[in-house]
Amino acid sequence: MAWRARVCVLRVGLLCTCLPPLAPSPSPYCHPCHGVLCTTCTFPTPTPTPTHRNTHYSRTHTQDVRICSMPGKEVKKATQPAKAASPYKKPAVASHFAARPKNFGIGQDVPYARDLSRFMRWPTFVTMQRKKRVLQRRLKVPPALNQFTKVLDRASRNEALKLIKKYAPETRKARRERLHKAAEEKKKDPKKTVSTRAPLAVVTGLQEVTRAIEKKQARMVVIANNVDPVELVLWMPNLCRANKIPYAIVKDMARLGDAIGRKTATCVAITDVNAEDEATLKNLIRSVNARFLSRSDVIRRQWGGLQLSLRSRAELRKKHARNAGVDAAAIIQ
Repeated sequence: MAWRARVCVLRVGLLCTCLPPLAPSPSPYCHPCHGVLCTTCTFPTPTPTPTHRNTHYSRTHTQDVRICSMPGKEVKKATQPAKAASPYKKPAVASHFAARPKNFGIGQDVPYARDLSRFMRWPTFVTMQRKKRVLQRRLKVPPALNQFTKVLDRASRNEALKLIKKYAPETRKARRERLHKAAEEKKKDPKKTVSTRAPLAVVTGLQEVTRAIEKKQARMVVIANNVDPVELVLWMPNLCRANKIPYAIVKDMARLGDAIGRKTATCVAITDVNAEDEATLKNLIRSVNARFLSRSDVIRRQWGGLQLSLRSRAELRKKHARNAGVDAAAIIQ
């Protein structure tokens, strides 16, 4: 019995006619004959080609089909590379609870309980004035309110307060002593004319200052910048501009009140001074007009507020830096 060749038939130029045509090889490295040989045909023993070993074709045909291999070699099954195990993914399940994130800002959700032993509880007036200050900086402020944030410089303010303090209103004790002294002089000499006229003083009080402005008796008006409520003096700068009377907005109610011998004061009007202080008043009016009255058109159109916090400004700087980096990368590409 002739030895059957176990090499590829078509590779040595032989052809088996009793086998049906096969499908194309699934691998580009495999010969089209798929390495099969009919058991009924006998071919001369060809020279084996050790370079062709097709082992991926498994037993898909009948038992008469044998896998070609080198003589005396055992058929080895091809091993596929091990695939990496995919990470386990937990199946998504719709939650029955809706996400409700909390906002712990001012006036929002109540924060969780925590240890407050090292916290300080500020008085109500402190927290209120701080919140008010924040709102005044964040919100858009109209010109009528914004003008009270532009105050007189320190040197001119000190000069004005010094002049006002010199002409502070007479106290009750000083008035009583002045009238008592005039009465004694009149008693000593009944024929002598004794003056009981009060000394020159600034005009204080909201109504009195308003009358002095309307009658154009005031030569200069000084207004505090932190009057609460501000509606009390909100209209006074416009009234001074309408009557061409110099005015100044200074810090603050406490300083202005101390100059006239009171705790606080909203406004003060200087009507007249002595001859020795006339030059001082004129210089003060000149500096005040350069700051307020001559810039009335600018002041009436200048809005305020809209100032971002330090945190917001830092976030904007980071955002601009990120955008600048993206733009630079796009330009380089």
